[in-house]
Amino acid sequence: MDVQIAVTGEESVDALRRWLDDDPDLLGNVRAQGTPPGPGRLGALEVLVAAVGQGGIATALASALVAWLRRRVGDVEITVRRPDGGEITLTARNVRRLDSGQLTELTRRLEGAMGEDGGTPRTRDQELPGPSERG
Repeated sequence: MDVQIAVTGEESVDALRRWLDDDPDLLGNVRAQGTPPGPGRLGALEVLVAAVGQGGIATALASALVAWLRRRVGDVEITVRRPDGGEITLTARNVRRLDSGQLTELTRRLEGAMGEDGGTPRTRDQELPGPSERG
């Protein structure tokens, strides 16, 4: 199964692609792709497409996405979409303030959202526990 990864904010999809290209576990599983613009928009939107169907790729991709977001200093968000329309959106601002336990939980949720039967149709990181919450 392929998932699409869109980047919005102060970073480009190219910056994320370069980061993912450096991960040996993802080698050959992530590619750039243009998509048609939405209603009222001009030009093609570039997204990344990742094949997450086998071999722990979803785990490696989830870990790499969370690590990339933690290193962003501006406002940036990534949205991962499954072919069935399910998606999860994460923002650098919210990811940066999580402790190690929360980062592990976020990575597991992201990995689950990329599964064929995992995740909810639409999930935003604002629903995740905040830095002062435990659980």
